[in-house]
Amino acid sequence: MQRKPIILITGAGGRAGTRLANTLLENDFGKVVGVGHKECDLIHRNTVYELIAAWKPDYIFHLAAQSSIPFSWQDPLHTMNNNVMPAVHLFEAIRHYKLATRVLLAGSSEEYGLVYPEELPIRENNALRPLNPYGVSKVAMDLLGWQYFKNYGLPILRARSFNNLGADPNKPDVANDWIHQIARMEKGLGEPILKVGNLESKRDFVDIEDVVAAYWLILTQGDAGEVYNIASGSPISMQVLLDEILQLTSIKVKIVQDASKLRPSDVPIHCGDFSKLKVKTGWGPRKSLRESLKRMFDFWRKQVILTLHPLK
Repeated sequence: MQRKPIILITGAGGRAGTRLANTLLENDFGKVVGVGHKECDLIHRNTVYELIAAWKPDYIFHLAAQSSIPFSWQDPLHTMNNNVMPAVHLFEAIRHYKLATRVLLAGSSEEYGLVYPEELPIRENNALRPLNPYGVSKVAMDLLGWQYFKNYGLPILRARSFNNLGADPNKPDVANDWIHQIARMEKGLGEPILKVGNLESKRDFVDIEDVVAAYWLILTQGDAGEVYNIASGSPISMQVLLDEILQLTSIKVKIVQDASKLRPSDVPIHCGDFSKLKVKTGWGPRKSLRESLKRMFDFWRKQVILTLHPLK
């Protein structure tokens, strides 16, 4: 009987990690080992070596990261340490134990940063011009992965995911922030006033379920050393996103622009080209924007109810 592969997921407690672990377990793809920050601080070299020595994984999904862009401005050093050093420790541990582990690095469209109109939609060979410390940290991890593939032959693959849509109480991205606030307003918790930042910028949103499906396909079917975009290919403005969200509530919400929510630097439009991934694996986005937002509302409405009526 063939041995099931051992699959290690770092950042298993996060938005993508949780869903990825569930998907792998539901489909019986292998023995899943999930580690989060509380169980294993990957910034420490010895901890990572012990982890790799104990499990000798066949696959690693390296999802652990400090992923808040606003926080990356507040503490760029923390962001660089947490997003770069764990990857180095993983690579070195794999080399040390002479393993053939295939590794997927979860990158971000923030690596592309400043993009000119003639470069849209963004392909994987586009110049990397990150505009925030988080994006810089992801570029560093990305290029280290390529270097370890090129110089040492480690089978490392890189994924650059565009804006993920999925309920997440631990990461206050704009969609989660807006929907959570509105869910509270529906229960009379706070005034029906929503403070927003720049509504003109356009972003490429892709459902988190589609993202984790792409992660599995990239790691198992992709070419080592390559990088693949995960995107919808259909950018929408933040105004359109807000309008879609407001259509899913029955209350009247007043929209107020708040200068404190504007980024120090912003890109007018980000739109990814996922044709490379589609040709290689057949992947394409399946979830609609409305479907994603409905699921997020379901989650946050339940969370608000639990806040008002906690389980005993």
